[in-house]
Amino acid sequence: MTAETGRRPVVGGRPPRPDDGRAERMNSTMSEKITRTCPICGQQYTEPPALSRRDNKTDICPTCGMMEALAAMPRREGPAERTRRAVYATGNKWAIENFKATHG
Repeated sequence: MTAETGRRPVVGGRPPRPDDGRAERMNSTMSEKITRTCPICGQQYTEPPALSRRDNKTDICPTCGMMEALAAMPRREGPAERTRRAVYATGNKWAIENFKATHG
């Protein structure tokens, strides 16, 4: 046992890892900026690409990826749509005319 740790020393120790250059290659690959062109908007970008929701194969720019994601989200009904639905559900012609005149 060693005095400072109170543990038995490991016989042979841990073998050293081979230096095959992987760490250096990964660091250089991650620091390189690859310029791509978005097939949707035609803009060039260097950020990591987004996967298109249209075909699940095409890489697109992050901005178009965000637009596709927002377009795919279900939209909640707003107050004007709720009021329009309620007014039309009554069948009251005066109320419908009044709603059209005030809400365009």
